[in-house]
Amino acid sequence: MDNNTSYPVTDVQKSTTGTFKASKQFLITLKDSKNTFEIKFSDDMVSLLGDLSLRYNYFVAKEKYYIIAIKNLIKKNEFLQLSLQVADKLVTEEEYEKELKENEDKYLISLNRVDNPFDIDVVCDIVKQVNASFTIDEVAEIFSLDANWLFQPANQIER
Repeated sequence: MDNNTSYPVTDVQKSTTGTFKASKQFLITLKDSKNTFEIKFSDDMVSLLGDLSLRYNYFVAKEKYYIIAIKNLIKKNEFLQLSLQVADKLVTEEEYEKELKENEDKYLISLNRVDNPFDIDVVCDIVKQVNASFTIDEVAEIFSLDANWLFQPANQIER
């Protein structure tokens, strides 16, 4: 049975000047069949943990979009190679169409709606780091994002 709980508590402490000071804390109680552990976190620690969690989520999202961008680059190169084979008459138009139809995942980049405004921030940061000019459509293609969703106000994106 899981007896683990967490909840905010207020701790009252006597200061060195003799007055009482209330500080909010976050208490986590961990229980198993034999032991009970209580861990108190101050507001500052909770804030720090929140910042660390946010930074972790940022780097996880950034890695996700790096991988998407690399995979989409590979797809674009595969498509270009196939198109060049048609131009060089190594492949017929019929073979080209058949290859695209039978292997869509290899050549076509899917565009997905943006479900989280945080993702837009991450993508913008990556684009800034690249230090090149991109159109909205190029950014959408690189990161598999529906360009229409890039223009949605943050309050209209589902949270």
